[in-house]
Amino acid sequence: IDDGSTDGSAEAVRSMMRETPCIRLFQQSNMGVAKARNAGLRQLPPDAAFVSFLDSDDISLAGRFKTDLARFKANFGLELTYSLMTLADRIDDERLEPTADSRTMTLRGISLGTALFKRGLVDRMGQFDEDFE
Repeated sequence: IDDGSTDGSAEAVRSMMRETPCIRLFQQSNMGVAKARNAGLRQLPPDAAFVSFLDSDDISLAGRFKTDLARFKANFGLELTYSLMTLADRIDDERLEPTADSRTMTLRGISLGTALFKRGLVDRMGQFDEDFE
C-alpha cells in the first residue's frame, strides 16, 4: 500500500512489478500507517497463507522469507516468526547496508517489520486500531 508517498516508492515498486508479477501495488492518499495496513489486509488474496509488513524505510534481508518458511514447514503449529532488527542512522543506497561510519544498534524482540505471520493468526487478531497514534 502506497499511503500517499512522495519519495518515489511507488515508482520503485512498479519497477519491481515488471520483474516479479506477484507484487501488487495499491495507492491511496495519506491516511496514516494503521489505515494503510488495514487497506493492505483487505487486499490479501483469499489463498494468502502468510502476512508480512515492510515500511518504506525498512530493509528485509535477502533469504529472510525462505528461512522463515522453512521454520513454518518444520513446525506446523508455529504461527509467527521474527528476527533481530538492526537500526542504522545511515544506509548505503546501492548496497542496502549501513555505511562504514553509520551508528547501529541491534535489537532483540518482536518487531512488526521482522515478523512473518500465518494468515489465520492475523485473521484472529483483527485489524489495526485506526484511532491509535
